[in-house]
Amino acid sequence: MIRPRFKALEGLIEQAALRLTELAEENRRLRRRVAELTEETRRQQGERRRVKTLDARQARIKTRLERIVQKLDRIAR
Repeated sequence: MIRPRFKALEGLIEQAALRLTELAEENRRLRRRVAELTEETRRQQGERRRVKTLDARQARIKTRLERIVQKLDRIAR
Protein backbone atom coordinates (compact mmCIF):
# COMPACT_ATOMS: atom_id res chain seq x y z
CA MET A 1 0.00 0.00 0.00
CA ILE A 2 2.85 2.41 0.81
CA ARG A 3 4.73 1.51 -2.39
CA PRO A 4 2.09 2.84 -4.84
CA ARG A 5 1.96 6.14 -2.95
CA PHE A 6 5.71 6.51 -3.24
CA LYS A 7 5.52 5.71 -6.95
CA ALA A 8 2.81 8.37 -7.41
CA LEU A 9 4.83 10.92 -5.43
CA GLU A 10 7.93 10.00 -7.38
CA GLY A 11 6.08 10.71 -10.63
CA LEU A 12 4.81 14.04 -9.32
CA ILE A 13 8.29 15.01 -8.18
CA GLU A 14 9.72 14.16 -11.62
CA GLN A 15 7.01 16.26 -13.33
CA ALA A 16 7.68 19.15 -10.98
CA ALA A 17 11.43 18.91 -11.63
CA LEU A 18 10.85 18.97 -15.40
CA ARG A 19 8.53 21.96 -15.09
CA LEU A 20 11.07 23.80 -12.92
CA THR A 21 13.74 23.14 -15.54
CA GLU A 22 11.45 24.53 -18.26
CA LEU A 23 10.62 27.58 -16.16
CA ALA A 24 14.30 28.19 -15.40
CA GLU A 25 15.12 28.10 -19.13
CA GLU A 26 12.23 30.44 -19.93
CA ASN A 27 13.41 32.76 -17.14
CA ARG A 28 16.93 32.83 -18.63
CA ARG A 29 15.53 33.65 -22.09
CA LEU A 30 13.35 36.44 -20.68
CA ARG A 31 16.24 37.91 -18.68
CA ARG A 32 18.40 37.94 -21.82
CA ARG A 33 15.62 39.68 -23.75
CA VAL A 34 15.16 42.27 -20.99
CA ALA A 35 18.92 42.95 -21.05
CA GLU A 36 18.80 43.37 -24.85
CA LEU A 37 15.83 45.74 -24.66
CA THR A 38 17.42 47.72 -21.83
CA GLU A 39 20.62 48.16 -23.86
CA GLU A 40 18.63 49.15 -26.95
CA THR A 41 16.65 51.70 -24.91
CA ARG A 42 19.86 53.20 -23.50
CA ARG A 43 21.32 53.47 -26.98
CA GLN A 44 18.18 55.13 -28.35
CA GLN A 45 18.10 57.62 -25.47
CA GLY A 46 21.73 58.49 -26.20
CA GLU A 47 20.86 59.03 -29.86
CA ARG A 48 17.93 61.28 -28.87
CA ARG A 49 20.23 63.32 -26.64
CA ARG A 50 22.73 63.70 -29.50
CA VAL A 51 19.97 64.77 -31.90
CA LYS A 52 18.69 67.35 -29.40
CA THR A 53 22.23 68.67 -28.94
CA LEU A 54 22.76 68.87 -32.70
CA ASP A 55 19.38 70.57 -33.18
CA ALA A 56 20.26 73.17 -30.53
CA ARG A 57 23.67 73.73 -32.13
CA GLN A 58 22.08 74.10 -35.54
CA ALA A 59 19.60 76.65 -34.14
CA ARG A 60 22.46 78.69 -32.61
CA ILE A 61 24.38 78.66 -35.89
CA LYS A 62 21.26 79.70 -37.81
CA THR A 63 20.70 82.62 -35.43
CA ARG A 64 24.33 83.74 -35.82
CA LEU A 65 24.10 83.55 -39.60
CA GLU A 66 20.87 85.58 -39.57
CA ARG A 67 22.60 88.29 -37.49
CA ILE A 68 25.57 88.35 -39.87
CA VAL A 69 23.22 88.69 -42.86
CA GLN A 70 21.40 91.55 -41.12
CA LYS A 71 24.71 93.33 -40.44
CA LEU A 72 25.80 92.85 -44.05
CA ASP A 73 22.46 94.26 -45.23
CA ARG A 74 22.98 97.33 -43.03
CA ILE A 75 26.52 97.80 -44.36
CA ALA A 76 25.32 97.42 -47.95
CA ARG A 77 22.78 100.23 -47.53
